[in-house]
Amino acid sequence: MEIICYHLDPKTKLNFPILPARNSSIDSILINEQHLSILSSWIDDQEDDYVRVPYIFKLLFRATRDGFDAKKFHEICDYKGATLAVISLKNSTDLIGGYNPLGWRPSHTWWKTSKSFLFSLTKDTSKCITGNISRVDPGESDRAILYNRKFGPSFGGAPNLALTNNQVYCYNSNAYPGSESFISVGLTEMANYEVFQIIEIKNH
Repeated sequence: MEIICYHLDPKTKLNFPILPARNSSIDSILINEQHLSILSSWIDDQEDDYVRVPYIFKLLFRATRDGFDAKKFHEICDYKGATLAVISLKNSTDLIGGYNPLGWRPSHTWWKTSKSFLFSLTKDTSKCITGNISRVDPGESDRAILYNRKFGPSFGGAPNLALTNNQVYCYNSNAYPGSESFISVGLTEMANYEVFQIIEIKNH
């Protein structure tokens, strides 16, 4: 988390060199460049946060702009390749969400992948961002991603996380071990959610 603290306080001493900043921005009211350092490293299964983010996070969907209806989500987000969903909850400053490396496409079923994950992001009292991640269990990877036209982004066989109307639905299953520690079981009301298309930057 050193790099996150550095962005907040440039006087922070780092144990590695800082590369020149990339001119980039993200169209989001939920996350910023600090979050992207963590999320990008998780996408690539790296232990340390990235200094330079190797992806473009292209905003596809924002619930407060496009509506919470699942039909609208699929209309906008299907066939876009890998996506990341970021969710803000009512009465909470924490963010939760999930990464789908396969993309969304009509097929009322579960899909198999070993690369998906659920997460939470929290800003502590010093304004450093910390996170929790739950990667799909290898034994449950055949039900990693759920496609259902009645739901927005959905993960896990039970599911572990599914968006329905303006609520997050979570059932404690085995697909994403430990996710129940940061995603409440049952129904939780959302304030907003955004979905980003993940595009790799060539020769970054």
